[in-house]
Amino acid sequence: MAARNKERLTPKTTVVLDPVTGQFTQMGHIVHGPKILKREAAVCDYCNKTYSKRRKDQRFCHDRCRMSWWVRENHGGVEPDYGETACIVCNITFKKTRPWSKCCSDVCREAHRRELVASYRQRPLQESV
Repeated sequence: MAARNKERLTPKTTVVLDPVTGQFTQMGHIVHGPKILKREAAVCDYCNKTYSKRRKDQRFCHDRCRMSWWVRENHGGVEPDYGETACIVCNITFKKTRPWSKCCSDVCREAHRRELVASYRQRPLQESV
């Protein structure tokens, strides 16, 4: 029992090269070697900016580029046209990026959410029957 407790207390981050097999082991288990993070420079497939990869299969510098690329690829190489509409907060006309867009910016969207929350809090509570 005491041996098991000692084994649990040893740090699991130590990776050792086994001289007999030539493989890396961690507490008796074979591992695929110590992780060495190498960040390679790459070019974004959407915006052509240079960035450093965080994964070996990473193609885009940001999620926005990945999602924009996906939308463009699935709509025949052009971004879909959802038309223009007026912002419900500041009444500025803007080009919609999604069919359900109502606000022109993040600032207006947050202001609209605050208005909704304030109006919801002002409603009287309904009594349960």
